[in-house]
Amino acid sequence: MLAPPTPAPAARRGVAPALRHALLAGVLGAGSAVAGTPLALGALFGGWPVLLPVLAVVVAAVSALAVGLDRVAGPEGPGSLARGTAVGVLGTLAAVGLVAFAIAADLDAVLPVPLRYAAAGLPYAVVAALQWRGAVRVVTAVVVAGAVAAVAVPRAADASRRYGEEQVRAEVGTTARPWVTAVEGLRQGSPQHTGSDLLWTPYRPADGDLEPELWLFRGDSPAPATAAPPDGDPCAVAEVFTPAGYEPVLSCTPAGAGRWVRTTGTRQELLARDGGTWFGVTTTADVPPALLDEALDGARPMTDDEYDDWLDEVLPPVR
Repeated sequence: MLAPPTPAPAARRGVAPALRHALLAGVLGAGSAVAGTPLALGALFGGWPVLLPVLAVVVAAVSALAVGLDRVAGPEGPGSLARGTAVGVLGTLAAVGLVAFAIAADLDAVLPVPLRYAAAGLPYAVVAALQWRGAVRVVTAVVVAGAVAAVAVPRAADASRRYGEEQVRAEVGTTARPWVTAVEGLRQGSPQHTGSDLLWTPYRPADGDLEPELWLFRGDSPAPATAAPPDGDPCAVAEVFTPAGYEPVLSCTPAGAGRWVRTTGTRQELLARDGGTWFGVTTTADVPPALLDEALDGARPMTDDEYDDWLDEVLPPVR
């Protein structure tokens, strides 16, 4: 019968030897970064034909040192060649990935040089720690997974948000929300986009009549869809854009604090301002002004749910 395997010496078992091996692997990685970085930077001037052989030599040298380290401080038993090579190859690849991430995130301009080289040793320490069974491997795996999630999840969420904004801007013309209101006897229609910062929300009689018809709008200037005057004065606008097209302004008068009434040949408009956003309501000239006041008093941007429902209507379906 085969004799049972001889237990590993106490000095090579437990948490302390594993941590020592990981620490030494990290020191090896940091030292390799210090020695290898100038070689890699110099090889860059020769292009890929020079860079790749230099990197191969650096990885081979680091792997050889890691094999020697494993035989001295690594887990007991055969496999030092494979474990050391894994530390050298995987550690180097992960360190290169960290460098690329640091450059993309502009961390290289924040971290001092000693910390950059110390950070380059972390992947080597992680690979070495994962080679030990028990608590060290479990804790290392959990920490690595948590660190990756802490970085990847917010970046993925931000990328998804930016992609959504780009899609909205491409289809709608602006990421601003349409404004809505409530007017007794009128029913809200689906807001309409114009490919610019101007958004219209129509209101028509709930009983099916054609009149009166109100259009609530929001824009970034007091002359939606046209160039804003330098001083932002709504009465300095020569023409306004209405649902019927461009019309010259015939009159413009203040209508209380922060409100103006503008008229054209066929329409009347009640305009107001909320910070950098101009909003108002326009309708035909024969509609009672009280109806415009009511519409403007209740005007507000869409809520999150309202905005999401509207985007579902106007954006093309995802295939």
